[in-house]
Amino acid sequence: MRKVVGLVCALLVGTTSVGATITSALADEAETAQTFRKVRVHVDVDLDGTAHSTFHFELFVPTIAAAQQAAQFPLTYSAALADIRVIEAYTLKPDGQHLDVDASAIHEQLVPGSADVPLFNDHRRKVVVFPAASAGDVLVLTTQRDTKSQFSGEYTWSAVLDDQSGWDDYEAVVTAPATLKLWSEQHDLSLDVQRGPEQDSFR
Repeated sequence: MRKVVGLVCALLVGTTSVGATITSALADEAETAQTFRKVRVHVDVDLDGTAHSTFHFELFVPTIAAAQQAAQFPLTYSAALADIRVIEAYTLKPDGQHLDVDASAIHEQLVPGSADVPLFNDHRRKVVVFPAASAGDVLVLTTQRDTKSQFSGEYTWSAVLDDQSGWDDYEAVVTAPATLKLWSEQHDLSLDVQRGPEQDSFR
């Protein structure tokens, strides 16, 4: 049995309160489930709420079906508020061979439904297509994202760890100026908060 954690976490700066709920459940370890062997998220928040984040994952796909599903990986963002760049992407074969994702294999798309309400939904997605993904491979991706705040001096962050995947090693770090008074609440998962005279850190 593997303990699979579902996470919904939010951080907000400014004067508005914020909540976070984290739930956990036990699920059978299915041989067909994809597993995130390593995930690293690092977010640096500026005084005005602008955030600069780096996201890295190593995703193991044990079956052909899992590989086919994960091989087209979508990165969703707001065109007005965010810019996202693919820094590194490749398929790692069991023998150690790296098959890099070509720039032409990163496709820009509208999120389904956004074209119907363009004044209210400016979401886009970049779809990263991993080459020759098959059973036993590891898909590796690193991105950088710059995100503007909708309201100056405020910042929110959220993440979801679904129970359809395995999570071997997940770590997220958010740092922000102490004057923003960023705070969070968590249950069932560890959270290390470091308060400093100039900067606060949440890990």
